[in-house]
Amino acid sequence: MRHQRRKRVNLNRGRRIGVFTSLLKGLVDNGRVVASEARIRQVQRTAEKLITLAKAKDLAGQRRIISVLKDQELTRKLVNEIAPRYAERPGGYTRLLKLPPREGDGCPLALLVFLP
Repeated sequence: MRHQRRKRVNLNRGRRIGVFTSLLKGLVDNGRVVASEARIRQVQRTAEKLITLAKAKDLAGQRRIISVLKDQELTRKLVNEIAPRYAERPGGYTRLLKLPPREGDGCPLALLVFLP
């Protein structure tokens, strides 16, 4: 059986959580983030779930968002500014755009942005 099988993105658990948290914070703060394609795909899944939680505007959802983002200001921004834009949308709040490979190691890069 495949219990909780996720891509590890070549990081141990602590570093993976830190990298994904910082990418999520950058996405909420700036509206866009650039990283490797594999990391962006994982961040996109979590970001979609956080926006769905923020749309409900309940206290339990906000606490779950704070537990992921570790920042109350960004949680307020997500709930009060970003989530209302997608009130009528049932899903698909972000867009993944592929970029040219990175110069140094040829890693495929991607850009993750919120839809207008």
